[in-house]
Amino acid sequence: RFWNLNRIIFVIIGSEEVRNVLKWVSLFSACCLVFSVQLGVQTLPFLLSGELFPADIRAFCKGLTRSFACLLLIGSLKMFPLIEHSIGLHGTFYSFSAVMLVCTPVIYFILPETKDMSLEMVENYFLPSRTRFYVDLIR
Repeated sequence: RFWNLNRIIFVIIGSEEVRNVLKWVSLFSACCLVFSVQLGVQTLPFLLSGELFPADIRAFCKGLTRSFACLLLIGSLKMFPLIEHSIGLHGTFYSFSAVMLVCTPVIYFILPETKDMSLEMVENYFLPSRTRFYVDLIR
């Protein structure tokens, strides 16, 4: 049965029209992937670095943030096959989601809400003299 199914798929994919359609489908799916990744969590550190670093060292710190994020991305890509081999695909995704669940409260409680705040207000929030809450800065 499996052999017959492979023959049918080969005959269908073997036609020139189907191959052309599959090329466009693969291009469209790759574009959808890139678009959806840019809407997600991957862009968050790069957006926040423009608000959280002081103006005089912002460019340098944004470069460090980007480099560190790229190193973490490379590390996770290199670790994925090793973890998948040892605990399986489901375990790998469960472990990555566990890391995200641990990090989410940290991000929620540490990062300030910067909506309707100027960059100067955000910089004042992070001054080491005393902790200021964003509601004190709006007044």
